[in-house]
Amino acid sequence: MTTTRTAPHVDGTGVGPGRAAAAFTALAALLLGWVWASSTWFPADGEDPVRSTFAGSGLLGGWVHFDAGWYFEIAINGYSMPPGQQASVAFFPTYPIAVRHLTPYVGSVELAGILLTFLCGLGATVLFSLWARRRLAPAAQTTALALLLLQPYAWYLVGAVYADALFLAAAVGAFVLADRNRPLAAGIVGAVASATRPVGLAIVAGLVVTQLERRDALRFRSGVPLGRLADRPGRLGRIAATRVTVPVGVRLRALRPSDAGVLVAAVGFVGWCAWLWWRFGDPLAFSTVQRYWAQRSGPVTFLKLHLGGLILLEPGDNVRYILGCLLQGALVCGALALLPRIVRRFGWGPGVYTAVVLGLPVVGSKDFQGTGRYLLAAFPVIALAGEWLAGRSPRTRRTVLVVSALLLVVWSHLYARGHYVA
Repeated sequence: MTTTRTAPHVDGTGVGPGRAAAAFTALAALLLGWVWASSTWFPADGEDPVRSTFAGSGLLGGWVHFDAGWYFEIAINGYSMPPGQQASVAFFPTYPIAVRHLTPYVGSVELAGILLTFLCGLGATVLFSLWARRRLAPAAQTTALALLLLQPYAWYLVGAVYADALFLAAAVGAFVLADRNRPLAAGIVGAVASATRPVGLAIVAGLVVTQLERRDALRFRSGVPLGRLADRPGRLGRIAATRVTVPVGVRLRALRPSDAGVLVAAVGFVGWCAWLWWRFGDPLAFSTVQRYWAQRSGPVTFLKLHLGGLILLEPGDNVRYILGCLLQGALVCGALALLPRIVRRFGWGPGVYTAVVLGLPVVGSKDFQGTGRYLLAAFPVIALAGEWLAGRSPRTRRTVLVVSALLLVVWSHLYARGHYVA
């Protein structure tokens, strides 16, 4: 019994790579100007007001904040793990290694990081258009692309020295290659993703399940509602009650030797853990040091007691921070509630990928801060939202896109001034 998802839209019309690249370039030009104006004309009164001085820092300095310093430290000096304090091993290696190798061509690690993010954001946008083109009608493709580029945290795709753009490009690229029945190539690109972010396991799981679906190798039982929300009244209950077929086993005889190529995606994550074990004696050092960011694994983190404490004890001093965390929590939890529809519409591979890529940061964050950036990686959610929004009235589409764009303008403005907003 096969899955119940809707068949992909494959007529080849809609948003092509050229249009996607042009849209991203237009957004990048606007955001580059906005971040420059925000960092130049307004006071740098955030938590990270110090700017790096480098060639072009007057124009581009607003993109270099927070985790950028860690990536620069790794690119220049490599990894370290001093006892009892925050350490660079918390950051996966692909992005800082790429920054290191790009630096000789542009003259500074700062320019290398900004350029790398821009190129990866451009590539991710084009690859997303290719992935969506096989699944969505033209109007839905256009809307989904607009949602990706106007997402409140989309500035991380344009120039911020963070690894999000690289991860998204590698993740979508791996799925595009899987669509074209190139499992080994998909696995190799997936290995880049799994060595880029702690949620890299999502791409491994997603590719494996996708390949099993392609070979019709999954065994299913009859459709059942997913999620306890299925019993809730109203729209949310109807979403959660979407019926999907649940896999209960694998038919190994349906597979081919070449299908094992997707397993190469695990090499990035496993290789990083092996290196940490060899170098520091702790294969999970990237997780171990989270305690020094007050994100030790346990009930305090899982239950978001840190955020609850801020709300109850110090609301007046942290209004912006609290609102930002609540917004991110609402967005990512709302995205997770859509998992049944993602599975039904796009299949179990994208569904499993989305569950892991969003579920891990939700569980591991002490207050939802940063989870908004992970929505950029959840491209099946963006595609599904684009399809839904394309079917609404023009007024509804405009309202959603305008509100999202306004949040993007405000959040990128605050980031440029050194505020910790995601």
